[in-house]
Amino acid sequence: MIHLNDEIILSNIGKTFNNVDKDNSILKNINIKLEKKDITAIVGTSGSGKSTLLSIIGTLDQPTEGSVHFNETNISNLKPNKLSNIRFNEIGFIFQQYHLIGSLTVLENVLSPLLMRKVNYYPKERALFLLSRVGLRGHIDKLPSQLSGGQQQRVAIARALINNPTWILADEPTGNLDTETSESVMELLMDLRSETKSGIVIVTHDLELTNNADRVLKISDGQIVSDERRTRV
Repeated sequence: MIHLNDEIILSNIGKTFNNVDKDNSILKNINIKLEKKDITAIVGTSGSGKSTLLSIIGTLDQPTEGSVHFNETNISNLKPNKLSNIRFNEIGFIFQQYHLIGSLTVLENVLSPLLMRKVNYYPKERALFLLSRVGLRGHIDKLPSQLSGGQQQRVAIARALINNPTWILADEPTGNLDTETSESVMELLMDLRSETKSGIVIVTHDLELTNNADRVLKISDGQIVSDERRTRV
């Protein structure tokens, strides 16, 4: 099994889409090394390429050019089933739209990544622990439609942590939430990060969220235009 452990390295990454009418470059010559010890924020305006970059980091998308290494292993040309195993074992995704399954209860949603998977722990016990940790132990039998936006995002965070991932990748995790709820969700995410020691990469257009980051990468027109170390507030 490939383990991400401490580093994800992107070398000369480019991404293009077929469009004969205009420049179709989404990402251009991206060179970054992400370290698990950091909370890394990727910031940029809509259409800057930040979400595409996160998808490539998380193996949901493949670059047109360049390579992605997890430590010393080049995963750029791995077969889909091996990439799927990497995602399951090493990466937890949190999205702006939550992507909960409407017909499943809160508990079932958290357990859903484990469907057809063998694990060395008791799935329900871990799911209940995580739901308690995110403050939703009393809502396990509810459907997503019965929850607020902040509660749905907390379910999504619990789901992302169900297999104790090495890395948590969050794409606009507070984009659908009001300011107070956003702060609450980010505080929870930071607390869980301290407990799990997972690396975190957050994509956002909200500069307030970078207060939690050790490193801020700014992307514009598909290129990294600044790379800044910060002291967390």
